[in-house]
Amino acid sequence: MKTADKLADDVELNITSIHCAYYSCYQLLLHYIDNLDVLNEDDRKEQYDRYKNSVTVGRKLGLHEYWINEFHRIIIRENTIANNRDIDDVINKIKELKEFRSEADYTEKGFTTAKTRQIYNNAKFVVDKVNLILE
Repeated sequence: MKTADKLADDVELNITSIHCAYYSCYQLLLHYIDNLDVLNEDDRKEQYDRYKNSVTVGRKLGLHEYWINEFHRIIIRENTIANNRDIDDVINKIKELKEFRSEADYTEKGFTTAKTRQIYNNAKFVVDKVNLILE
């Protein structure tokens, strides 16, 4: 998050800030998934592969979508202090960050400094709220 913060106000580098902000949140989710469900990277890969192979009808979730949904399930299970609205806020902000990260990485769309700062603040909210709920 420190890198995302430093880059957010730099017009030339603010797209990099969006990438860093999203991946800070995503890696935090994986950290909690691994620790709360006692998984490691190989276990996660195996679990996702089983999921992919089991879906024969309908749209399969991408890797990040799958783990965001799994995290949602885990945070609800482990939560003792937050209400469901707070948890839904966290999940919605993560999904929004994922979309902004895709735009930043794969399109020519520019982001204003104000928008980048807002995206960073949403990522900071996610990190702070997840740590509060699960620590």
